[in-house]
Amino acid sequence: MRFLPRSLLNRVFLLFACISGILMMGSMVMFLHGQMTREIDDANDTGTMVIEIVAQAVADAAVVNDLDSIKRTLDAAVNRTPFGSARYIEVHGAPVVSRAPLRESDAPRIIQEMVKERLPDFNRVIEVGGRDYGVLRLGFLSESVSDYLWWTFVRTALFGMLAMAAGLLVVRWLLARWLSNLGHLQYFVDQIQAGRLDAKASVSTDAPVEIRRTLEQFNSVAARFVSTLQHEKQRAEVTLHSIADGVMTLDPERRIVYANVAAERILGQPAGSMQGRALDSVLPMQGGEGAGGGPFVKVELPDNHAAVLELSRAPLQDQQGSVSGEVLAFRDVTQDHYIRRELQRVSLAVQHAASAILTTDAAGRIDYVNPTFTAMTGYAFEEVCGKTPAFLKSRKVKPAVYVELWAAVRAGRIWRGELVNRCKDGSELWCGLTISVVLDHEGRPVQFVSVMENTTERKKAEQTIHRLAYFDSLTTLPNRRMFMEHAEESVATASRREHPLFVGYLDLDGFKHVNDSLGHHIGDSLLAAVGQRITGCLRSGDFLGRIGGDEFALLLPDASVETARRIGHSIIETFDRPFLIGGHDIQISTSIGVSLFPADGLDVANLLRRADMALYKAKEMGKRQLVLFSEDIETDKLERSQLELALHAALARKELRVHYQPKIELGSGRIVGAEALMRWNHPDKGPIGPDRFIPIAEESRLIIPMGRWIIDETCRQIREWSDAGMRGIKVAVNISAVQFRSPDLAGDIERIVASHGISPDQLELEVTESVLMEDPAGVAAIMARLRLIGLTIAIDDFGTGYSSLAYLKTFPVSVLKIDRTFVRDLETDTNDKGIAEAIVSMAAVLGMRVVAEGVETAAQAGILQAMGCGLAQGYFFGKPMDKTLFEDHWRDRQADGALAIAG
Repeated sequence: MRFLPRSLLNRVFLLFACISGILMMGSMVMFLHGQMTREIDDANDTGTMVIEIVAQAVADAAVVNDLDSIKRTLDAAVNRTPFGSARYIEVHGAPVVSRAPLRESDAPRIIQEMVKERLPDFNRVIEVGGRDYGVLRLGFLSESVSDYLWWTFVRTALFGMLAMAAGLLVVRWLLARWLSNLGHLQYFVDQIQAGRLDAKASVSTDAPVEIRRTLEQFNSVAARFVSTLQHEKQRAEVTLHSIADGVMTLDPERRIVYANVAAERILGQPAGSMQGRALDSVLPMQGGEGAGGGPFVKVELPDNHAAVLELSRAPLQDQQGSVSGEVLAFRDVTQDHYIRRELQRVSLAVQHAASAILTTDAAGRIDYVNPTFTAMTGYAFEEVCGKTPAFLKSRKVKPAVYVELWAAVRAGRIWRGELVNRCKDGSELWCGLTISVVLDHEGRPVQFVSVMENTTERKKAEQTIHRLAYFDSLTTLPNRRMFMEHAEESVATASRREHPLFVGYLDLDGFKHVNDSLGHHIGDSLLAAVGQRITGCLRSGDFLGRIGGDEFALLLPDASVETARRIGHSIIETFDRPFLIGGHDIQISTSIGVSLFPADGLDVANLLRRADMALYKAKEMGKRQLVLFSEDIETDKLERSQLELALHAALARKELRVHYQPKIELGSGRIVGAEALMRWNHPDKGPIGPDRFIPIAEESRLIIPMGRWIIDETCRQIREWSDAGMRGIKVAVNISAVQFRSPDLAGDIERIVASHGISPDQLELEVTESVLMEDPAGVAAIMARLRLIGLTIAIDDFGTGYSSLAYLKTFPVSVLKIDRTFVRDLETDTNDKGIAEAIVSMAAVLGMRVVAEGVETAAQAGILQAMGCGLAQGYFFGKPMDKTLFEDHWRDRQADGALAIAG
């Protein structure tokens, strides 16, 4: 509605213009429809006549097969009639066609479509003497009909618009003349506002009857309104003169315009002497808030005695709502004022108040305490009367608090705060304290009122909540929230002072094993002991917090690199002593990552993130390490993240491959098996070694689907080799610790073996020695199920771990693999040779076969064979190779029959 014209004239004119426009548009549409109907009917009539004439001429020419005459006839039909195309199609001959030149129509597409729809083609069979010679077809040139209709419509529309414009101008002139009488209303209103209450709206003789009647009624209503207004004015004046309160009106400059009889009586001045004077000269404003809640002033009356007036005020508005002055109402409350002060003192010292109330004089000496004060502090009124409240001080409140308190109350302001006071019996009392000031009529302090709430229990609860919110309940160390807040403050301080700040991140190596084997209650006690031991390694200004789980973080402000290293190594070394927890000697270690402000980050989040990266690097280096962050660590972390993302898609993209390293029978030199090794050919980075991607796969648990894939691919290949005549080959597959602990391992392998139809004993699973000792009982159960399937189990890297022989003989293991570290120096190191001989001898006692890894020379192979080692693998016999090379290698070995072993 905001787009409507504001004047009545324009609104009426707009309404008439809209209605006229709608009517004209309707008329034009009806005209176009009628004109189109007539034109199309005329065209159809013309077409009927033309096709009869053309058909006769074509029939005459068709009898004698005069195609040229037919062509001329069709051309004439197209050039001299409304038709745009003519076609004669012989029964057994080629068509004769004539077309008018194509041209663009100026008419809108909708008109063209309507014309085309209603002008059909004319068809006539050419028949002479009962014989059909062909068909004659004439098509209208719809563009010329459309153009004719369109331009007829345009010319008619232009004429109609000109006629409508002329009519609107005439209507506008008439409306302006008829409605001009309404302008007298504004003049009449202006006269009333100017105070001309006898003004009337004039009416011209040529005004329409309705407007004349409206103006006359308006004059009648205005007359009654003026009469009512005058009556109400008289009533208001009588009322104002009758009330007991003084009333004055002020103009915008705060000059007195009107004062009633009560104002004359209260102020002792006649209204005439006050009119036109400034308010401040009659009522000088002093003091503050009155007891009744309204402002009060003290005035000097003409008879030389002072009076206190309670004052209320309100803005005075004109008819437009603008402030045109002020109305003041006041009464003499001199007696009430002093009585109210006394009542206020009594109300503040109410005997049954739940809060302790203490009042003092202007010098701060106690003149009243209520019973609650005595019950709260133990001091009776007789003991404290005339004293200052200083005896309540506990010496635990900073002097600056008292300075702020006295500055506020001496300035007449209310002071609110919390203090810790001391009771008569010496106990501490937390008080929520409110001190207010009682001022005299001149604004000077005459009394101080203190209201005390006992907040001791609430303060204890707050301290408990604070401890729970900011401290770890297990270790009593600051928790993550408090650590982060303190770290933010430490970073800000270090930045301001331009001092270094070291941020350390550490966790416990092997803590999960403690929880799993000894129980979470032992793990909790261990964490508490760890917190105490780490705290003992720190300086007084250092800060330690438990972030969560077995993770701790520490802040080392103002430390050098040497100091940070010394503290870090002392923490690592203090873990060398076992923890005695619940009767258990627990041996764990810790790794620490350290970042430095500002070199490694300008905020806490980045410093912790990079300290965590350094911690991860420390664990990669074999744990029990201290690592300071460097850019290489972040680069390596980024590369690992990218490899992990790429590894997710490697299986789907078939980037993973299986290579096979031959396993040789030393006695015959024949290939009796192989070890399946996973290889990754990245599309961009090329071949990526297993030492890079296998740890990432284990960490992200991608090793489980990857391990399932290599088992499936190995079983498929075993089946393929068996079908090709390569029988008796047993292939070993490495099982990672993560995959070994998956609950579906045995079921998955059993399904895969069955799906490829191979014998289970053709598949050998290799498990590292370290896996055996993580959970011996659980490992034995998993191995037993794998053996029930018929699989062979081998212990890989044997001799590098700490497996117990007592456990080893209980495991259903068939093969021990001597680690390559004992084979490498077999020819020169007697210790390695002795270890290898011991492993071979032990395997013989336990009924196990032995496979030596990493054989690279004929001399090594000969020594191993002499020891009684039956199987070996290594570069001397063949590097890991794809299946095609392995097949060729197997055939060559089978043909040769034996391996020449030096030694």
